[in-house]
Amino acid sequence: MGTTRVWWCAGVVVFAAACANDEGAGTSQTQNESAGTTTGATAGGFGGATTSSVSSGGLGGWMGTATAQTAATTQGGTTTSDGSTTVGAGGSSAGGSSAGTGSVVVSGAPVVSNLTIEPNPNSTISAYVSWTTDEPGNSEVQFGIGEVEFRIVSDALVTDHRVLVIGMYADSDYVVKALSTNTAGVGSAEGSFTTGSLPSEVPLPTLSVNEPSSSQSGWTLTNHMVGTGSGSFGSISPPVIAMYDEAGVPVWYYINGDTNDSRGDISVQLTPENTIVVGPGVGEAPREIDLGGNILWEGPANGGGDAMTHHAGKLANGNFVVIRDTSSGQLTGASIEEYDQNNQLAWSWNLLEHTTPPSGTSGDWCHGNSITVDLDADFVYLNCRFLGLYKASRSTGDILWHMGGTYADDVPGDFTYSPPASQFSDAHDPEIHEDGTILFYDNGGYTGALGNTGNFHSRVLEYAIDETTHTATLVWEFPGNFPVDSWYSDTWYSPYWGDAERLENDNILVTASVKNGEVANRIFEVTREGQVVWEMISPIDVGSYRAQRLSPPPLVQRIQ
Repeated sequence: MGTTRVWWCAGVVVFAAACANDEGAGTSQTQNESAGTTTGATAGGFGGATTSSVSSGGLGGWMGTATAQTAATTQGGTTTSDGSTTVGAGGSSAGGSSAGTGSVVVSGAPVVSNLTIEPNPNSTISAYVSWTTDEPGNSEVQFGIGEVEFRIVSDALVTDHRVLVIGMYADSDYVVKALSTNTAGVGSAEGSFTTGSLPSEVPLPTLSVNEPSSSQSGWTLTNHMVGTGSGSFGSISPPVIAMYDEAGVPVWYYINGDTNDSRGDISVQLTPENTIVVGPGVGEAPREIDLGGNILWEGPANGGGDAMTHHAGKLANGNFVVIRDTSSGQLTGASIEEYDQNNQLAWSWNLLEHTTPPSGTSGDWCHGNSITVDLDADFVYLNCRFLGLYKASRSTGDILWHMGGTYADDVPGDFTYSPPASQFSDAHDPEIHEDGTILFYDNGGYTGALGNTGNFHSRVLEYAIDETTHTATLVWEFPGNFPVDSWYSDTWYSPYWGDAERLENDNILVTASVKNGEVANRIFEVTREGQVVWEMISPIDVGSYRAQRLSPPPLVQRIQ
């Protein structure tokens, strides 16, 4: 308990304000049911390539727990001239409203007015819904294509309401309903909103497998390095961060900075506060953003020889941790640095100060790619792709143990593996579990090139760890001996990046990272029985470093 996992390996760019009637523009129309008025508005979105059409309205089948509020919420309502709310079975039409028979008057219920639906200036598929009420009430927005299907709720009782709406598909017309509820009743108003086109940088993957009864519901958060199409290790854009629903359709995105992505190892992490921590890139500092795409924190500038790389995360104490390459002569190791909200260095740990490299070692010795911090237990874990996983005392800095891989045979580490052939080679993003197991993404070897000249093979390994005897016993492997498609057994190799995450249903979400002109990047979910039950395949020359399954999705609930 108390473990904070802060992981991942390889400003605001606030877009310019939307312009009316711009290409890919979003439009909105609002109708205040309780006030009986209609307001028309047209707001510009952002231009970009047009995505393929989608027939359903966002969140592709996500199963939530929300239910409709009351008869007033789902059947409509009107407001009388004395300020009371009449709730009945009747709905309302543009410019006015009507109540059904048997209606009752409820005094003190909120009266909704001044409904406004505005495009989010940072996203073409997001909007802000604002309204006022004469009495304090909560803030709820229901939305969907053709009819309301989803809702976002804030329980705070206020009179000025503003709700960020995410989870919409591009180029789609949405019904939007604003509701405020208090102990006396419900007031509501209805409008419409049309999302814009996706920016051309946001990839449109293919969903090759989707078995909802066996997979973990939720959205998938990942980063993209969008290539030039040539297969070379380059990019046409800054890092793209995106969320995809179960249907593999983008429902949220963020373009990180204005420097083209040249490494791809951009970590992304949703925090318990529904913010996103984006890792450092070349020329880009680590950042924390809200779901509206606004920067909440920006770390130290990133550049120079000893740059931050691969990982940023937020701790339970509110501080942020990053990995920094750390040089000593001709040797490059790694340091962990912890910064507070004001970018003051609060704590650091340098691998080269606590271990001695073999004589003559030079170059990128460690290649740090992930950190896990347990504040309660006073432990910190650093994973080096080429050396393996280190566990250290946070207070003393002493290394407690080292799980070595086969890649660095001159630094074997402290553990023996059972069976011996199960020992990983070089790994990304170990996931430390409270049950004493550790999950590794084993790259399988390093070619130093885009292809697989070494005939290597990637896999996912889970070990039961005995910290007393320093024994790692293999408890699960994929593909292992499972009967699988030849892609998993023969083709799968990540020359860089990679990730494995254990989900709530005990399945494993795997980011089979690759970016070249021949093999496509895959993010897939596999059961313990070796069955792939969900898989999203990126376009050729688009790579992802890590992925996180968001279950439930942030903010949005399905109306039951």
